Amino acid sequence: MAGSDLKWFPIASEFPAGLDTETDPKRLRDGFSPDAYGMNIDYPGRLVKATLTPTFVLPIVKQYVIGANTWTWYYRRLWRAANNNLHYCAKEYVAIEYPQDLGILSFDEEGSGSVIQGFFPFARDAMFVTKENGGYIVPNANSDGGRFEHGPIHGNLRSTTSGNSLMLNQIAYVSNEYGFMAWDGNVPTELTRNCRTASTHFTNKALRLQWSKNRVIGFTDATDTFVYDADTKKLFYWLAGTTSVNGTANPSFRFTTRTITNKAYEPFRVASVAFHIVNTTEKSGTISYQYKTDQDWSAVQTVQVRWDEKGRHWTANPMERALESRNFTVRVTDISSHIHIRQIDILASLTSEVESLSE
Repeated sequence: MAGSDLKWFPIASEFPAGLDTETDPKRLRDGFSPDAYGMNIDYPGRLVKATLTPTFVLPIVKQYVIGANTWTWYYRRLWRAANNNLHYCAKEYVAIEYPQDLGILSFDEEGSGSVIQGFFPFARDAMFVTKENGGYIVPNANSDGGRFEHGPIHGNLRSTTSGNSLMLNQIAYVSNEYGFMAWDGNVPTELTRNCRTASTHFTNKALRLQWSKNRVIGFTDATDTFVYDADTKKLFYWLAGTTSVNGTANPSFRFTTRTITNKAYEPFRVASVAFHIVNTTEKSGTISYQYKTDQDWSAVQTVQVRWDEKGRHWTANPMERALESRNFTVRVTDISSHIHIRQIDILASLTSEVESLSE
């Protein structure tokens, strides 16, 4: 079937792959996908179908109720927001409201109608404050002397809803209509810059944490959940198909590879698609996928992964006839939950060992 010019080339081998909808798929690096959701990202080096959306917890916050007011305990002092003002007390007082100096820091430069939606420590000794019109830094918020001041407003750090901002590892994160933003106290960064085509999955989301995995979780009460992995700096999302978002079962799944092409953009032949797998149980399973050449997506192809005593580590699915194309992409549409994919290869007549224009 295969001529001597056909060789195996990896099309995807770095998992889990982060989302990147803006880079040309022919220039994507391995480890990123132009269209992927519903992956279990707790298996480094493997493509695994998720059976649950990510679970999450609230940030750890200590509060005191004094009279009619609820205060938050940061930097050994009490703080509370009221409209566009941040109130604070002297250090170590928790039983009474004991204002220090002015006891109030106003954020009224951009208008009195914009209220504080969130505040918390970040950037070592600073305080992050986000309002409906923008975000601020209060430097030296750990100072014993009080008399706090704030820096200029950053409009791209605004929050219109309480709970859409939090801190992880001294970095402030905000989800708003501009996308998913991060700030270390210097220059704000849009983390969704390479996912703007899929921006609805990351905008105006409530934010929570996975402390043990160093991740920020964003969600709505509808069907979207996203994860930002701070270690790998990758974004992922899930479509749950239900109104429950914390650990919802059976989210939708799809994974799309980068597009393989010759640097000279010459046609090449593809004769087979293969999967390097790990079968985690003594059960058979399936892998369903499509491929795309210069035309539209193919019909769904299903690979049977049968269990045997020796296990299964590699399975190929030859084409009925070799396809000729200038581009080739694979899209996995379903996997049995106990079948893990370590690598996807194609048997092709590529004229170079270069796998894609990104290499």
